[in-house]
Amino acid sequence: MKRIDIVYPSDDQYSFIQQREYSIHDHIHSDPWDSLSVYYVDSEWKIKCLTVPSEESVDVEGPFEVWEIPKTKQRTLGRSNVTICFASEDLVVISDGAGTLFILSSGSRHQGRSKWKSLHFEEIESPGRIVDAKSPKQGEIHLLYIHVDSKQTYLSHLYLTSNEGEQWKLQRRRAVYGKSTLDYAALSSDCSVMYIVSQEELKSQEVIDEEKKPVIENVKSFEWQQNYEEVKLWLDLHCNKQPTIKVSASELVVTVSEKTLLKGQLYRPIEEGLTVWTATNSKLEIVMSKRDEGTMWPKIFEVSDWHGKEISDPNLVAEIHSKLAHLTSETEDVGGATVLNSGQLEECDINDGDRRAFFAYDLSSANIISIHKVELGSGQWLMHGPKSLNRPPRFCIRSDVDGIVCEVTKEHKLSHTATICAFGFIQASKASRIFSFFPADMSYAGVVDAGGRIFLYKGGLRPGLKTSWGIQYVLSLPNEKRVLGVHATSHHIFLLSNQQLHVVGLPLS
Repeated sequence: MKRIDIVYPSDDQYSFIQQREYSIHDHIHSDPWDSLSVYYVDSEWKIKCLTVPSEESVDVEGPFEVWEIPKTKQRTLGRSNVTICFASEDLVVISDGAGTLFILSSGSRHQGRSKWKSLHFEEIESPGRIVDAKSPKQGEIHLLYIHVDSKQTYLSHLYLTSNEGEQWKLQRRRAVYGKSTLDYAALSSDCSVMYIVSQEELKSQEVIDEEKKPVIENVKSFEWQQNYEEVKLWLDLHCNKQPTIKVSASELVVTVSEKTLLKGQLYRPIEEGLTVWTATNSKLEIVMSKRDEGTMWPKIFEVSDWHGKEISDPNLVAEIHSKLAHLTSETEDVGGATVLNSGQLEECDINDGDRRAFFAYDLSSANIISIHKVELGSGQWLMHGPKSLNRPPRFCIRSDVDGIVCEVTKEHKLSHTATICAFGFIQASKASRIFSFFPADMSYAGVVDAGGRIFLYKGGLRPGLKTSWGIQYVLSLPNEKRVLGVHATSHHIFLLSNQQLHVVGLPLS
């Protein structure tokens, strides 16, 4: 087989989030509908399939060429690695890493014998990779696309539809962004919700409508202030005409001579009957009473095209300072506290110090909105499992010395599915680790290091399994210095090097 297509960061891609995008890439692409086959992209941008004939066999058949990516952007500087996602039994979505998406009809993919047919391509402009793609209904594709620059991570949700499966069209593209890297991103089975694990909640960008491009207008701004009982808003009218104000429990609209000066869905409900306003010298002041007194709003509008600047209430600031006065002092505390000797700690006792959270985002509304959050603490991120047909992939984080496997429920919450005993300790001891993995049935877990060694662990994984023992297997690939990809099933482990695919048969005796 020919060498694998590998992309390295360019000289100007030196930030942590950019370097991480290249270092975590797995060059094996697995098909949830066919556990006996894996795919890779060679240096000529040809997609090849390698397969084993049965669950009991370790004989590799292939490679079989299924499609060739157009090479117009292969030498694009700063592109990402090619990614392949299987959206359905007969649809495949590919990113060339340079900003072009391809939708292909694969037909029956059993053991990779059939050629793929190109149906549509879409220019995304920004280089990036696909993290998930699904076709919940005939003629629909939802996909998640990640693009990073030196400071931000952008996660886009793209929705495409087709006319009788032939003419595909991008109907909607929306994005969230933030400074955090993403450990996990996946779609729900019906594609109505997006799940991510990151160190911060991502912000929503404006909707990009392919039918109606937004009209550039002057910046729409106002000022606002709040305390525990009410919210005040100030808006310049730019004229002496009397404004019209429409207020409901959840919405505020201000117009002058049928021109909308302010409109938005309020962050929390208000008592509309207690709202008062005055207009003096072309400036409008609106005072709204909060329905849930005692709460503070992070923003005044949940959904709006207008942007407001919050001004702190001096009375509220003084009250907060007085409550915190007992925590401050003019003199230094020189009390003798015990000094922690870091030399007494092992590497596996130190977590990464970054708190993570699980977020669920609603994709059914005009803007992407966070609807659920679960704090995961500062435990180290370990790995995620393979993709499944009817649920998002499981993921594993460290808790004490163990690995905790979590699964997303239908209610968009997290369920503790299994515990991988001592895996947090094990992974921390592997300084040259490249990949960590476990199969869909969680019958074992593994680590691949930079020297081509594979460490497999069995015991104490599945739910309800009580065991006080575990087994470790150590495998070494002959004459291999680096593993480029790994895929685990209940019967095989596929390991991809630069010029060879290795298959390990399970169970090991």
